[in-house]
Amino acid sequence: MKVYLIKQNRKTIDFILLEANDTLVHKSSGKVGKSGTANSTQNLGAVDKAIEEIKNQTKEYLSKGYIVTEIPKELVINDVVFDKAKWHLNDEFPKELDQYQSYVHTGLYVAWLVDNNLYDEVFKSKNDEAVLKLLKRQTSPVKFYELQLDGVFDSEGLTQEAIKFTNYYFDFENGKYLEDYFSILDPDDELPSLFHVIDSWENYENLKPVLNERLSEWRQLEK
Repeated sequence: MKVYLIKQNRKTIDFILLEANDTLVHKSSGKVGKSGTANSTQNLGAVDKAIEEIKNQTKEYLSKGYIVTEIPKELVINDVVFDKAKWHLNDEFPKELDQYQSYVHTGLYVAWLVDNNLYDEVFKSKNDEAVLKLLKRQTSPVKFYELQLDGVFDSEGLTQEAIKFTNYYFDFENGKYLEDYFSILDPDDELPSLFHVIDSWENYENLKPVLNERLSEWRQLEK
């Protein structure tokens, strides 16, 4: 669920973007056409509570003179946190699994971003040795996410194209990433949970063609 609101001032337009992503509520705010955004994330603990929070905040902003409108295609929010491994270490995380398994579903996507040159040059130079090990398959795909990003997947270092695509595709509520993830890595629906997928290059190579296809499809939509 996403809600985009704007408020016209004398010379500027304020915007608010509210996003419910599973149990999380992300809020980004700023001025249209200006750089710099304020971002915050709340974990409401339940999907229905996150959606209710979006509705309540929307009502509050409407009372302040904002109006709901469509999200501009060109909108890019900097410093967005897409996922954190620790967000999944709650009562629903399988007790029999090592906590490392909370990294896998996002770590495979991060490895694909690196593999497809979707991080900028500054990021790659700061992490040059780890990037090289990943590209040479000298480490597991998910280890990069654990060791270099500390299990935090945000927009820092991503190219603008990667940020836009990730907002579109990786979003756990409205995107198709998890749907593709399960269809490729658990086609017979045999695994007990999302977190039972193994960190392996075999799983990565199976997932990679689908991610490439989704990126290609999205690029056509953006033309």
